[in-house]
Amino acid sequence: MKSFLVDSNIFIEAIKGNAEAEDILTRLFHSGERIFINDVIFSEVLYHFIRIKVGPYWNAKKKPEMDSQSIEEFESVVLPLLAIPDFLEINYDVATIALRISKKYGLLPNDSLILATAEYYGIDALVSLDRDFEKACKEENVVLVSSAQEL
Repeated sequence: MKSFLVDSNIFIEAIKGNAEAEDILTRLFHSGERIFINDVIFSEVLYHFIRIKVGPYWNAKKKPEMDSQSIEEFESVVLPLLAIPDFLEINYDVATIALRISKKYGLLPNDSLILATAEYYGIDALVSLDRDFEKACKEENVVLVSSAQEL
């Protein structure tokens, strides 16, 4: 059985109606394989969902009632999708791996934490539409899956 860590951009793009992201999630969820997310992925999906519904950061900051409405919608629409994968925790070891990855490949902190999670837990593949992962995944021996055909 293979294991997959699904990056936040797959969920975010599926929410936006990206057919490739929707196809990836459909295939993964019906595959019988092990599927995972972590707290960074959860946070990014929630944040971007709020931004899609409310608008730029300052709109969200200044209109908490709109945030509450968005979060209610998130709970009914998106949270069930995020309940399908298993949840992997970020611990100190993951954080130190992330620092090494960030320094070596120039990845931003959240991307480094995502790749470090895959590496630490021995996940077979990272599923992401983000090409920033290409070099790091190759050198860290984590397969990068960027299309439904690659599954």
